[in-house]
Amino acid sequence: MIRNKIYKISIFLLMILLGGVSAWGQTDYSGTYYIASGGNNGTYDNIVYDADAPTTNFYLCPTDKWYYYQSTSPYYLQHTDTPSSNDNGMPFMTTYQCRNGSYTANKAIWAIEKKSEENYYYIKHVRSGKYLTYNDAYFSNTGRVRVHLEDYSSEKDDYALFAVEYISSTNTYDIKSKYAEDNNKYPDNNVARKYLNVNKGNKQSLVGTSADKTTPAYSGGIIGFWTAGSVSDQNSRWVLEDVIPAPVISQQNHNTITISHSESGTATFYYTTDGTNPTTTNYTGTGSEITNITSSVTIKAIAVISQEDCSLPIISPVAEIRVVPNPTISLESSSIVYNGSEQTPAFSVMDGNTEIPVSEYTVSYSNNNINAGETVTVTITDNAGGNYIVYGSTTFTIAPKPLTITAKNKTITYGDAPANDGVTYSEFAGTETSAVLTGTLAYVYNYEQYGDAGSYTITPSGLSNSNYDITFATGTLTVNKKEVTVTSGITASDKTYDGTTDATLDGSTAVIAGKIGNDELTVLAGSGTFADKNVGTNKTVTINSFTFGGAKAGNYQMAASGHQATAQASITPATLTVNAEAKSKTYGDADPEFTYTSDGLISPDAISGLLSRAAGENVGTYAITQGTLTAGGNYSITYTGANLTISPKSLGDGNQPAEDIDIELTAEGNLNAVKDGSTTLEEDVDYTYTTETEGSDQFVTVTGIGNYTGSAKALYAKPVFTKPTGSNNAAAVYKASKDLANPSGITPYIVRKVNPSIGTITITPLQYIPEGVPVLLLSDEEAAGFVASPKEEATPEITDGTRNSNKLLVSQGGETVEAAQIYMFYLGEFVLTKAGTLSANKFYLYNPNYSATSTPTAQSQSVLQFVIEEEPTGINDVRSKTADVRSDYYTLDGRKLSGKPTKSGIYILKGQKMYIKN
Repeated sequence: MIRNKIYKISIFLLMILLGGVSAWGQTDYSGTYYIASGGNNGTYDNIVYDADAPTTNFYLCPTDKWYYYQSTSPYYLQHTDTPSSNDNGMPFMTTYQCRNGSYTANKAIWAIEKKSEENYYYIKHVRSGKYLTYNDAYFSNTGRVRVHLEDYSSEKDDYALFAVEYISSTNTYDIKSKYAEDNNKYPDNNVARKYLNVNKGNKQSLVGTSADKTTPAYSGGIIGFWTAGSVSDQNSRWVLEDVIPAPVISQQNHNTITISHSESGTATFYYTTDGTNPTTTNYTGTGSEITNITSSVTIKAIAVISQEDCSLPIISPVAEIRVVPNPTISLESSSIVYNGSEQTPAFSVMDGNTEIPVSEYTVSYSNNNINAGETVTVTITDNAGGNYIVYGSTTFTIAPKPLTITAKNKTITYGDAPANDGVTYSEFAGTETSAVLTGTLAYVYNYEQYGDAGSYTITPSGLSNSNYDITFATGTLTVNKKEVTVTSGITASDKTYDGTTDATLDGSTAVIAGKIGNDELTVLAGSGTFADKNVGTNKTVTINSFTFGGAKAGNYQMAASGHQATAQASITPATLTVNAEAKSKTYGDADPEFTYTSDGLISPDAISGLLSRAAGENVGTYAITQGTLTAGGNYSITYTGANLTISPKSLGDGNQPAEDIDIELTAEGNLNAVKDGSTTLEEDVDYTYTTETEGSDQFVTVTGIGNYTGSAKALYAKPVFTKPTGSNNAAAVYKASKDLANPSGITPYIVRKVNPSIGTITITPLQYIPEGVPVLLLSDEEAAGFVASPKEEATPEITDGTRNSNKLLVSQGGETVEAAQIYMFYLGEFVLTKAGTLSANKFYLYNPNYSATSTPTAQSQSVLQFVIEEEPTGINDVRSKTADVRSDYYTLDGRKLSGKPTKSGIYILKGQKMYIKN
């Protein structure tokens, strides 16, 4: 018979899992086979293999009485009925239709036996017991037949070993010689001829004749080795066909497994229970029965049949089955609950962690599987065939179905007896209703008649059914308050204005109708609403709500429109406290804003109007009064007044006059007027004054009285200011008897440098007029004198270095000078003097270019102009430039001119400042 197709497919799938066809060596192909070589069409373009008609196929077999021998070319086949000298006992291989009845079939049976620990096989002829052997003379004589049947010898072990490789694309096998594959190469092209191959294809006659050259030789195709082995070369493809079928493993009874075979009378069985393949030398046991299986095992078995004319036994393919005597049977649902019908729940049957297919077994249930509490037996019975023998049983219990009976909620009024409104049910099984329940429905209340209003429970009970797990759930009994009416006796309370319409009620004399028996029930204070929030008497109050008092007050509530509608009460003014804040000012200033604080004003009310004060502007205290301040008719104002204090105005700080105070002096230094802004003050009313002389200066001190305080000093100085030619300022020279603050519009300067060669005096401004130091004064306009006051103490004194470097002097009278020795100040300019005697109080400057033994140089000028220099210019750096620029003129900002300046002004020439007058 053909080797089981399913078995071959399973091998193919296994090979894929092991990494594809290249993993063929991991599979054991040991067994007893017919080895088919293909179809009967005589070609080798493809394989024609008819699995359903094996007698039409060609099979590998040794020649029968034909020996291929070498004489002289060509080579011949020799046929003989008796061995001749040419018979070497090693027949060559051919293919033949050896199962068609004209040939003894067992001559084509082969035992493929795997060599231990290797992926190579011995291919043994079952009838003769000889080994298929590679011809080692192949390379020494290329004309020799390559494959023979020979007796086994250990020294030629590699010649008798072959690789068997499954070709999945054609469901066939390659058979390759280990010796040729590993060691030898064909000398013509250095390629090993290694594949078992049908020479010239499968044929009914071989090209060649017998020894007498008259009888055709019907020997099929001669077998040899060739390099072919690809899918396209069909002559190297073989099919393994089982000689006998695998045994059948089945269950005899609950505890006995039997092994049988179609030829059981002659078969011997070998089996294993550890998952390995059994052999005639490696097995767990023999025989046709296996008993006492208590746990899951995999049983594999072979059948071995001996024939009288065969040297080797015929071994069947391996039969395999998994025996699971006590599988794990698990409910697919978590529990089985009563549903009113017979239940056959689904189960999973497990072999360890592997689920056994449902096709392997049949499930049956006992008949008592409807009512809750009953135990149901589940029996697993093996189905014939398949890959398992499985049997066992388990039980399950039907649980009662949960059923909740819930009391419906019920509402009653205080004073009523307890009552219910029935119950609701959760879900019954199937079409069942409450009719399946037995007993009488009853209710338990935790409330008694005349109990207080509130929430209570209704608990049902009394019903049962063994198929249901009943839970009784409580409902709610709500006891509402009883409604009563109040017909009269509610009064409203007077109140002080609070900005709201809220009213307070008094129910001490209220009349209540509708209460039960002697329940203690009174009306407590409640709330109402005035018609408006403003002050008034006997105003209407609408009654909104009130509360009950007494031991049973919590059981009652007011019925809608069930009370007295209105009452009367009065709203009196609220007290508002206003406190004026004290204020002060200086004489002559405007009044400050009068402010106040208040207490008792209710938002969003506001105070309007202004505070006022007593009349008067002289120094003194004046009362601050309520004036027009009011908060409307809802308030009674309590007013607390305060004072405005007017303080004297200061004339000055003892030296300088205050900002608005002006002291006017005459040209003789006498007081002419004292003014506060545009107002002329009155002597002996607003001030007094005194006069004192210091050196040539006369000071007037003004002291405030009445509405004024403090004092100020003024000095009138008499230098004459004139404008020099080309100057924007008037100039004068002055020496003060004491330090003076700078007069308005006048700036004092100290002389820093005199340069008569360009006719300039360089001066630097001072922050005040220092005592006893001649200073140059520049004024915005010509004047006959000025008024000044002693400076503040904070102004620093002039330093001795500044004082000593000043070349500006004042004559004391009687000094004799030579011509060009000094510059005298005249009409706002300093001019060279003539020889003579100086009178007192004359101002002059030393001529820096004068010496007693020389006369003035041509560079000396007759007039010196003023140059104001507050900071150095840095233009002296031109001295470091080359000689050709030392004759160039520069402006003070460093710009070079193309020639001599054409406009009057100060320029830089040879590193020095020079005044040019044009």
